[in-house]
Amino acid sequence: MILIIDWYKISYMMERIMIFGIWFVSAVSLSSLSFFVFLVNPKYLSFSGFLVFYAVAFGFFWSVLLILWRYLIKRGRARDLGGAPRQAMFLALCAVTVLFLSQMKMLNWYTVAPFGALFIFTQYILIKRG
Repeated sequence: MILIIDWYKISYMMERIMIFGIWFVSAVSLSSLSFFVFLVNPKYLSFSGFLVFYAVAFGFFWSVLLILWRYLIKRGRARDLGGAPRQAMFLALCAVTVLFLSQMKMLNWYTVAPFGALFIFTQYILIKRG
């Protein structure tokens, strides 16, 4: 018997698994983030607690940006996303950095201006590369 592999069906299944994984990460990180925001007192957190909070916030922002990119901006196949995961990761990193600077009470124009310039320059490089 000859085994015929339908690569289109396999790629479609992998695409669906990837989308399900992004939704799963979004749901888990949203529940963890809401747990941290509503139930945890930040006065009693150690360094590792803040590290977990920022990791959860990063996962939430990254997955939400990927979902928005997939369903609102680029309505094609998931394999046609190109550099979207990289750009979503960078935007999530920017959001977490702004959150950190805000928490440390260091968010002012002197820190935002170089950070914004670095963000714009990096986005230019990422878009120029493709």
